[in-house]
Amino acid sequence: MRTYYLTTKRIAFSLIILVMGLLSCTKDDGGVDCAVGFSIAGIIAEEAVDISEATLAYSNDPSEENCKSYVNALNGYINALKDYEDCAAQAGQLAEFQVGIAEAQADLDAYKCQ
Repeated sequence: MRTYYLTTKRIAFSLIILVMGLLSCTKDDGGVDCAVGFSIAGIIAEEAVDISEATLAYSNDPSEENCKSYVNALNGYINALKDYEDCAAQAGQLAEFQVGIAEAQADLDAYKCQ
């Protein structure tokens, strides 16, 4: 159970770093709006709610089904963030963004539901 909490904290920390890096985006010509005042938190709010609900369910009942729901919610969140890679590039934070996504994905890939 301790491994679960450490892994969860590490994934959450990586995702927080990514979100912070995206807050200073500017206008993008490719379909994703990185306008001034852009807030990644508002755009991926549904995924954040999914993670919160899955984390709560898994914490209360660490079953394999709840673990899979938790992993799926994290995958959804990471995939939603990937859509904003251009914003990170425009903000001059592409390398940090890519490292953060890769670390979060590696942690998630290594996470085993038992």
